[in-house]
Amino acid sequence: MKILFLILLLANLGFYAYSQGYVPQTMDAADELMRTPLNPDKIRVLNATQVAALPKIKPVLKASACMEWGSFSPADAVKAEQSLQILALGDRLSERRVEETASWWVYLPPQGSKANAGQKTC
Repeated sequence: MKILFLILLLANLGFYAYSQGYVPQTMDAADELMRTPLNPDKIRVLNATQVAALPKIKPVLKASACMEWGSFSPADAVKAEQSLQILALGDRLSERRVEETASWWVYLPPQGSKANAGQKTC
């Protein structure tokens, strides 16, 4: 029993040290980005004409990336197609139409008897 107590005590102390930052943790990309200096002297606010004069950059997609975007109403589907035209995907873009049936689930609490339930549903 003493050994079990000591093991649990050491595990708790180890977890406390880890959670308080006493144990070095690995840095992920977000931590590294937060530690990167921003160079505030290079940041400037642009007006509308300067923004319009900026070169247009096309987003770069990985060739192996496969994405699905969906469940649009007919009006939203047109907007989605217009948004995808900017990417110039060409034959890499495919469309699949699925008809969805609208349905509702109505919950009725227990009525006590079959006769009461039948009366409640009619």
